[in-house]
Amino acid sequence: MVKVNEVIKGIEEMSGHPLNQEEGLFHGSGDAEVSGVTVCWMSSPDAIEDAGKRGDELIIAHESLYFPYDLGNSRKNSPDWPDWKTNKLRRELLEEYGINLVRIHSSSDKFNILDDFAVKLGLGNAVSDKYPVKIYAVPEIALDEMLKHVRTTMNMKGLRYTAPNGLRQKIRRIGLPWGGMGLFVNVSYQEKLIKMGVDLLIAGETDNYGFRFSAECGIPMIETSHELSENPGLENYTKALARKMPGLRFTFFENKQIWESFP
Repeated sequence: MVKVNEVIKGIEEMSGHPLNQEEGLFHGSGDAEVSGVTVCWMSSPDAIEDAGKRGDELIIAHESLYFPYDLGNSRKNSPDWPDWKTNKLRRELLEEYGINLVRIHSSSDKFNILDDFAVKLGLGNAVSDKYPVKIYAVPEIALDEMLKHVRTTMNMKGLRYTAPNGLRQKIRRIGLPWGGMGLFVNVSYQEKLIKMGVDLLIAGETDNYGFRFSAECGIPMIETSHELSENPGLENYTKALARKMPGLRFTFFENKQIWESFP
C-alpha cells in the first residue's frame, strides 16, 4: 500500500521541486499507509469528519491546520495554543479517525489555483504573465457591471467593494490578489499589480487596510472570499493528483464560505 511519504514525493514530482517551507506533514506519520485522500482548502471539523467517515487516511489541506496562522513559522505564538478550543477539536478529530495531514500551499498555488480563479471569473488568459503577478484584459466595462458579473460567476449573495472613483469607473485591466493576497500583510503584492497598470483588483480575502491601500491609489477592489477564490483550483488539483497517483482514491471536499451577508 502507498505511504504518506510516497504521496508527498508524487506531489513534489508534480510541482518540480521539494515542498516549500510552510508545507509538509503536520499530523501523523510519513510511514502511514494510505488508500484514500481528501483534498480541501482547510481542515475544518466538517472536512475532517467527512474524510474520516469515508475511511480516508490522509487529508491534503491548503491552509494551516492550527491557529494562529502559519504556526510553525512564527516566534510570537501564545504558549497555550494547543489548548485553544478550535485547535483541540481539530487535533482530537484527526486522532479519532486516525487521519494524517499534509499541508500543500504555495506549491498548489503556482500549479493552478491562481489560473483557475481567473477561469472561474471568465477572464481568459493573462496578457501579462510573470507569476505570481498576472494581468487580465477585458473589454471596457463599468465597475457596477463588473460587480454584477463577479457576484453571478462566484454565486454570491453580496460583495464587499471599494469604488474610489464611483461605480461608473471604467475597467480594462484586472489583477487578482487571490486567496489571502489582498490582506494588509500582502499589500506589496497589490503594489506590484498597481505598478503594472491595473484598473481593478478582484480579491479572495481582504480587510480594511487592504481595501484602503488600493483605494488611495484610485484602484477599486472587489472581495469574493478566501475559500471561494481557491476552491475551483483545489478541485482541479485533486483531479491532477488522481491522474498522478491512480492507485489512490482522491476526493475533493468543498469548504463553504464561512461568513454570511445580512440583507
